[in-house]
Amino acid sequence: MCLVGALATFRLAGFLQRKLATALEQGLATVQKEIEITLNPPRFYQLITYFGYATGVVGTAIWGYGDMLPRLLGR
Repeated sequence: MCLVGALATFRLAGFLQRKLATALEQGLATVQKEIEITLNPPRFYQLITYFGYATGVVGTAIWGYGDMLPRLLGR
């Protein structure tokens, strides 16, 4: 789960950066627009980023305390 969170976050960040770089190279965007998008990314990007962070945190908790879960759940 940790790896899925990290993979999702880094892949998405790389995807957005490649799109911005391509748009700048082709003259479809300006540096001002790049700064604007970087400071205020699209809503989908924000959701995936938060999902990636959340899975990383949950995965780390399971990894660290997974052996204690049955005792905590009373089984």
